[in-house]
Amino acid sequence: MLPQNMIFIIGIFFYCKVPLPFIKTRTCNADQKMKKIELLSPAGSFDSMQAAINVGADAIYFGVEQLNIRTVSSKTFTIDDIAEVAERCTAANVKAYITLNTVMCDHDRQLLQTILQEVKRSGIHAVIASDFAVIAQCAALGIPVH
Repeated sequence: MLPQNMIFIIGIFFYCKVPLPFIKTRTCNADQKMKKIELLSPAGSFDSMQAAINVGADAIYFGVEQLNIRTVSSKTFTIDDIAEVAERCTAANVKAYITLNTVMCDHDRQLLQTILQEVKRSGIHAVIASDFAVIAQCAALGIPVH
């Protein structure tokens, strides 16, 4: 049974005898069940994606072309790879998320549209994005955004 004063803050828990009004907290009672944490692993190539699947990742995230922030530091997937990533992850019962996390410029719009059409067609689970243009386009296409 968990003590009533157990507080969870960003995945770390500790005992607190003094209330912390400036920190948003959630108390966990003994009858509450914790949700399963999703183990999310980066995948910069098919080899690293397969390694993540082999060690038990629940989900992977990957970038495509120049619209992901790690495009300079790693070899990224291409639009043609999206379907294969989705197939491999579906076969392994692993979720696949695509990162489109750069600031979008006008010259990126056509590429964004092409990528999102392929994402929708291939069944990628969600898009990880921060730019409002990407979020709006995903909403228009019915693609979940994280």
